[in-house]
Amino acid sequence: MKSNLSPVTGVLHQQQSAPNYQLRRYFPCTELKGLVEQFWFVDWCLPDNKTHTQRNLPDPNFHLLLSTDEIKIIGPVSKVYDYTMHGKGQLLGVKFRVGALVEQFDITPLACVDKTFSLQHLCDMPSSSLVSSLTMASDDAERVKVLSQFLMSFTLPQSTGAAMAEGILNTLQDHSDIFTVEQLAKQCDMPIRQIQRLCQHYIGFSPKWLIRKYRLHQALALLESKATTMADIVAQLNYTDQSHLIRDFKEIIGTTPNRYLKRP
Repeated sequence: MKSNLSPVTGVLHQQQSAPNYQLRRYFPCTELKGLVEQFWFVDWCLPDNKTHTQRNLPDPNFHLLLSTDEIKIIGPVSKVYDYTMHGKGQLLGVKFRVGALVEQFDITPLACVDKTFSLQHLCDMPSSSLVSSLTMASDDAERVKVLSQFLMSFTLPQSTGAAMAEGILNTLQDHSDIFTVEQLAKQCDMPIRQIQRLCQHYIGFSPKWLIRKYRLHQALALLESKATTMADIVAQLNYTDQSHLIRDFKEIIGTTPNRYLKRP
């Protein structure tokens, strides 16, 4: 079981929030690599008089989530989403690879955006035994083992289309200088229409939306570093002007950059 120690992205107010919980991430075994991107587990133990609401940037991946003895499938998320922690608790999650559930369960990501549904909706299997096994697991290794055994029967080799869609996302994550669909198409060496079709079928978001999302990741990191001015962020990330940055920030995060920084 190999830990994923890469930097965590998409977490709002990450430095201030980190002391409130423990996050661990693990890569899947070889047999599950076509289905699972990573397992992620969160624990917290807060004083009786304290709560913590963790907010996160939108996520184009599907997730399986065990929370309060219930297993849910969470579709792609288009807006900032949050989870409130209090007392002692735990979240156990599986982040699926882009397109994996499309191939396995013949679902349409676009129809699942901002939707949550039961495990039975996907595989017509009761979740009670899985919940019981995960609840009884004593450590992360056992949790990964239980989840891996459950998911093993659903794994399929990654299709060419899903791999191409995932490649588009990886390109956006790896190239911080992509700000237009035309630049993305050139970097991927694909026609724009092919990129649009792949994104719609396997991800559920347009390439333009994905570019905005990953550019906002960069803007957020620069903003939280407090070492860069708004004007510098606008220039570095190729926004038209500060109004353009503020509009994107407010539409996806729900507040302006200045108000975000002032929030405790």
